[in-house]
Amino acid sequence: MKISIEECISKFDKENLEYLKDNKQEKKIIEDLKRNLRKTPDNKSDYYSNKTIDLIKRMKKTTDAIELPCLTYGQQLTDDKFLEILEQCIKYANHNLSADEIEKIKSRLINSHLPALQNLFKRGQILKDVIENALLTILTSKEKTEQEDNFNLLNIERTTATPILNMSFNNKDEYNLNSKEFIDTFSSPIYLKNFKKTLKDFVDKVPSPKNIKKIIEKYFNNYYVYFCQFPQNIFSLVIHTGNIYINDKYLSEYFNEKNTNDQLIIREKIILNIGHELTHALLREISNEMRDNFLIKSNYNNKIKSQNIEFKDKFISQFHSMDKNESGNLMDYNFFNHYYFEDIYLKEAKLFFDIKSINSISDYKKRMDIIIKEEKNKNIFPNSVNKFKKIIKEPYRRCIRSRILGTRMVSEEEYNKKTPDSEESDSYENTD
Repeated sequence: MKISIEECISKFDKENLEYLKDNKQEKKIIEDLKRNLRKTPDNKSDYYSNKTIDLIKRMKKTTDAIELPCLTYGQQLTDDKFLEILEQCIKYANHNLSADEIEKIKSRLINSHLPALQNLFKRGQILKDVIENALLTILTSKEKTEQEDNFNLLNIERTTATPILNMSFNNKDEYNLNSKEFIDTFSSPIYLKNFKKTLKDFVDKVPSPKNIKKIIEKYFNNYYVYFCQFPQNIFSLVIHTGNIYINDKYLSEYFNEKNTNDQLIIREKIILNIGHELTHALLREISNEMRDNFLIKSNYNNKIKSQNIEFKDKFISQFHSMDKNESGNLMDYNFFNHYYFEDIYLKEAKLFFDIKSINSISDYKKRMDIIIKEEKNKNIFPNSVNKFKKIIKEPYRRCIRSRILGTRMVSEEEYNKKTPDSEESDSYENTD
């Protein structure tokens, strides 16, 4: 019998707390968790909620120019600081959006999301962080889909209280997910090569693989991965605090799907989501401008080429178009060897699990091509666990920033044509 998501969250948090009791040296984690669970004092929560609602009610088109407000990456906001930045974001929206857009946002927030605003400061900090991030993004984004996603995030009711500290898969230590495993996996040659290749398309100066590895280690020693209630079509998000949130659907799968093969697939889906979001975080870590202001969006450097990326469908002559001005999209394009992974099957999961033992990019790509060709010939069909970037009868799944811009059928000749790749060398630079 399957257990509910609420039971999964309770079980997950209980196991993490038991892990902490057995690892008393993890004092920093305990202090971080205490901070994440703190709440606004009861005698002040209504004050901050009323101030937030009042600021929104007073939104109105103005001609007063204001620069994009500054939301520092890697920091949680105090309630007073949030109100300060919220007011700046409202002024920014008042100038940069049309009168009609402003009225629609104001009306929607007050008429459809008033309970979320009224309860915002009654939340624990780790949930409040997500909702605050969503509200500030709504006010500073002109992208309709991004606004819609963030409106939906205002209604979330749950996150895990604890992050991934030590998830056990198939009762084997080598399958455990923890900060050490994250560091080791994302510091492997294949990931480092693809991180560097991706980041160089967004910033002028990219650290060496050796220094990217140091940044990755620092990241997982300072930030965490939580499970969170997301709409079905959103599966991951990194916010201004630096923490990553993953759709708690994966937590439900983790506790309810006990088949050993399914467990490996679930593990790798979690890892792949983290890798996507880590790309966003690394961009913040190495770009002074984006670290100083989380509200600045990814911006692809090369303005001559097309701003879309075309992913090859794994099984049919079809391309899926994604926005290139999104570092996670480009990382996926590089890491998945230009394939669009709607589904993940066992041999693919095994390949991703083996990533730490693979040094050669060409060998990695060759193995992936062979696996996909075998799957195509077998005409395999996905079950619910295999689903990764698409849900049956639902829109495409994605990181909150990743969007399918279009899908087009092509001839087999066009499909089989190799996409030019500027960096196919197997050389593994490891210098400062």
